[in-house]
Amino acid sequence: MSAVAQLPWTLETELAKITATRNWSEALVTVGLAGASDQLALVRRQEVWERGGAETFVYRFFTVDQANLETAHILKACVPGVGVPIEKVLADWLSRRSLLASVGVSTPKLYAASHGLIWEECLPTPLEVTLRDASEAHARILLSKLAVTLNSMYQQGFDPVDPTYDLWSRGEDVVLIDFGQDLGPAGRQPAAGKYVESFNRFAADNAIALGSADVERLVPIIAALSRSSSAQLN
Repeated sequence: MSAVAQLPWTLETELAKITATRNWSEALVTVGLAGASDQLALVRRQEVWERGGAETFVYRFFTVDQANLETAHILKACVPGVGVPIEKVLADWLSRRSLLASVGVSTPKLYAASHGLIWEECLPTPLEVTLRDASEAHARILLSKLAVTLNSMYQQGFDPVDPTYDLWSRGEDVVLIDFGQDLGPAGRQPAAGKYVESFNRFAADNAIALGSADVERLVPIIAALSRSSSAQLN
């Protein structure tokens, strides 16, 4: 047994470590969540880390400001396979995220990333829930934004397992949150048909009927991908 006792994990210590600051109060100032004289509180809503996916564990928490307004946050811990360097995997995730953000894809606000951890905005609602609660007109606007997002992913050569899997929303947008193995690297040659099928399935699963004329009028980018998919088959 080691003669040095391991200190228990705390959220405060983790926030200081990921931002290279002395304490969690300095961490909040460093990432722009608070001014030097502000007083914010940390609120935990879970006791332990939870499995977020095949490559991550997640920990959700809130900050509460002096006006009692809550801001939701999430820590993601990278857990790659045996023999895979954590910092290499984290760098790949951040690189993909940066590339997609540079072409207009909405991503969660990033506060800090280091030591195999990502600290970012915690999105409020899965896209499918936002769609179900939206009016028909707003749902179609969101679908148009989804089409733009998918086109950007396609143009950058991403070949995800499912292009419409695990999308979230702030209510007015479509946000991509997973930049790991399911998304994969850029620069591939994905099949346009995969994107078209995923888009159409997502619309159907959320009870939004789209005919070919609808697609042409509302989401011309997906229509263009449909034509590209047909060309690939021929």
